Amino acid sequence: KDLEQERMNKTIQFARQIQQSLLPEHPLKNERIWFYASYIPCLQISGDYYDYIPIDQDRYFFLIADAAGKGASAAMMMSAARAAIHLQLEQTSRLSDIAATTNHLIAHKNEEGLFITAFLGIVDLKLQNLEFINCGHNPPYLIRSGSMRALSESFLPLGISEDTPYAATRLDIQSGDHLFCYTDGVIDSRNSQRNLYGDKRLKDFLNRRTGSNIDQLHRYLINELETFTRDMVQSDDITFMSIKIL
Repeated sequence: KDLEQERMNKTIQFARQIQQSLLPEHPLKNERIWFYASYIPCLQISGDYYDYIPIDQDRYFFLIADAAGKGASAAMMMSAARAAIHLQLEQTSRLSDIAATTNHLIAHKNEEGLFITAFLGIVDLKLQNLEFINCGHNPPYLIRSGSMRALSESFLPLGISEDTPYAATRLDIQSGDHLFCYTDGVIDSRNSQRNLYGDKRLKDFLNRRTGSNIDQLHRYLINELETFTRDMVQSDDITFMSIKIL
């Protein structure tokens, strides 16, 4: 039994190393744009992932994603998705192609029925637009001078069906815009009364803190979630990412 426990601990450690290695090492900030993310892992392995990658001097690819399930299989599937996306970005910046190819790869021979929810986008600072595809993920919020819009247009998660078509939505962006993306670990956090933190509390928080710098806003949200959950054991990874147009 001890051997079995040791083997399981090693598997968890290995999967955690995989997961940590997927994430960017530093925030990305210049005089035009700022990417900032927070990641709070739970005790078990689950499959949260975020990324931001400059395509050229004006365009930036980004995504936030959450693999269904926990354990090494979720981490391995996310690792395969990341590799597929990075490989494609060397050849194309068509979001619909990136989503379709990644989906096909994950759905092919997917005996365990795993899937990934993801929100992927490209910010173009020259054309001043945002192109995005939501693959069954929690809708991010676009916050602009006090107003807040959920980007809820959505397609099937990645990995459900090999031939799912994906199409990008495009919208204009301007200086001061803040895109807040998150995984369901944020809104599914529970307190001792088993109440969820939920969408309403998150929206209220974002409305209250809309004037903060995004690094401050992230610290405030971490503190708020810690206060809300108190001594409850965290059952899912908590990940959130902000993109600020400067």
